[in-house]
Amino acid sequence: MQSLDHLEKSKGTLRIIAYIKEKGGSKITDIIRDTGLSPNTVYTIVGRLVGLNVISQGLSGGFPSKKGYTLTKEGQKLAKCIETMRVIISDLEKKK
Repeated sequence: MQSLDHLEKSKGTLRIIAYIKEKGGSKITDIIRDTGLSPNTVYTIVGRLVGLNVISQGLSGGFPSKKGYTLTKEGQKLAKCIETMRVIISDLEKKK
């Protein structure tokens, strides 16, 4: 279960993975703005996710170019699991 520790260390990890999946990639400023997480939290989580090869970093188009993040194949798998969890939780809440 130690491998799950990386995903549970910071509140917002699953939210960031789901957000990047939904947007098809994102700049860090958009992640901060749209998730409501603090900049420090986002930078910490993004760094951890890059290190785990869940997301990858590239440069976005435009001027000045900014770092953009997309899901890796592993990240896509995790995002699919997150969506499944959302559906199950939504179904459970409807049964209350």
